Amino acid sequence: MRTLLPLLMVDQTPESTSTQERDPCVDHTVLEDPWRATTNRLNAKKCDNLLLWQGWYRLLHEGASTRMPETCVPMNRCGTDIPMWLNGAHPRLEDGIVTREVCGHWYNILTLAASCCHFKPPSIRVKACPGNYTVYELVGPKFCFTTYCMEPGTVFQQRLRLKMVLKRELSHTEMAQFASQFPSNAAWLNRTCECCMVKSHV
Repeated sequence: MRTLLPLLMVDQTPESTSTQERDPCVDHTVLEDPWRATTNRLNAKKCDNLLLWQGWYRLLHEGASTRMPETCVPMNRCGTDIPMWLNGAHPRLEDGIVTREVCGHWYNILTLAASCCHFKPPSIRVKACPGNYTVYELVGPKFCFTTYCMEPGTVFQQRLRLKMVLKRELSHTEMAQFASQFPSNAAWLNRTCECCMVKSHV
């Protein structure tokens, strides 16, 4: 008991409290691993369970901000067996910090059928930041081989552009359609934007 008392006193100091209240949009680590892209079909047996996760992370792909996919990712993508995706919509700026479920796509050993959410790692906290980027409080998934996936930077930027044209968030159906048409989504985006611009002038 005598050894615990000093630790409790340290935890209650103003300095420690200010550390806990830091804005994750400012205080975060950049995670820039190209192999995490959903378009990466090379399975290198990466495993995020072997890493020491601490604090908040901002995802970058080829130097551009990106984020986790909100739709099921095919198995053997993102450099691993079991790709992990965000099962829920990303928060808006006004939402603050939210908690979201993470899913891992893999086979059900009993039915041998693939399930987009067969593995459920611990939920993570997510926050939208000014400047159109997102930060995540990532945690170890507790099993291998699995990794957190990220959208390719080009996909994220194109979707962001579409969001600005439509002046609203994309629905899950639109998100799935957008993802399924990669890499031809650039042409799809241009057609959609042209259509929206025509309607706005009618």
